[in-house]
Amino acid sequence: MTQMPAVSLAAMPGRRKATIDLAREIEKRRFSGIYCPSFGDGLGLCEAIALATKEIRFGTAITNPLEIWEQEYAGEPFVEVTSTAPSLRDVVRRNVVRVSVTNAAQVRQPTLIVVAAIDNLMKGAAGQEVQNANLMLGIPEPMGLPL
Repeated sequence: MTQMPAVSLAAMPGRRKATIDLAREIEKRRFSGIYCPSFGDGLGLCEAIALATKEIRFGTAITNPLEIWEQEYAGEPFVEVTSTAPSLRDVVRRNVVRVSVTNAAQVRQPTLIVVAAIDNLMKGAAGQEVQNANLMLGIPEPMGLPL
């Protein structure tokens, strides 16, 4: 029996269900794998295909999530994105959340490992209350809070 090649799937607007049904059919016909590129709603599609299929090898070119989060939270005074797993030592007595995100290795993608650390005495309700009051009063968000 000839080995079927791996195929690439991309969703078009309004065709998500059809794409997921196609992924099931690809698996049923014993193709060697499904590759899901990451543009537009790529991550959502990749997750849906991974959940809809059972055994087929699955690959993705999801952009490094660390880069996405670094861009998304750039300039946020209370969010620190890091490439290494944070610990309490990194955030003690500070009103910040330090977070790391990586693609999990040796599992069906897309699976992310997210680790966050906060000092709940600082970043908890009291710190959040000061932060919200600052925003409501129109003063700089970090005023009165240790970074």
